[in-house]
Amino acid sequence: MVNIIEKKERFMSTLNMHTTVLLRWNEDYTSDAKTAYVSGNAEQLLGYSKLEFMREPTLFSDFIHKDDLLPLADELKDAVDAKDSFFSHEPYRFITKDGTTKWIEHHTMLVRNENDVVVGYISYLSDVEVLR
Repeated sequence: MVNIIEKKERFMSTLNMHTTVLLRWNEDYTSDAKTAYVSGNAEQLLGYSKLEFMREPTLFSDFIHKDDLLPLADELKDAVDAKDSFFSHEPYRFITKDGTTKWIEHHTMLVRNENDVVVGYISYLSDVEVLR
């Protein structure tokens, strides 16, 4: 019989083979982000390794093209204010480690506590070009 740890390992292994990156932030990822999880395939899409995301104090917003930051922040605020549990960002530009710009499709689930306060985000990001 397969135990829960083996099931988790299989799931994570499958996820890491995919081109979509899974991320989890505690708190608001546009300001005081604390990266709680990054799938092992982050480097393939974003150029930064899982360790770099987890270790570096850099904010996720530092990687987003400056012209796309305000619309992303507005989308997030609107979703929080509307008490949405899931939303999709309009595609935006992500600056990879080597300076390349990639258009990213980004979907987010808002994690709320028992008082309905947002305490984190689970997101998956995909390269728009790969999706076509």
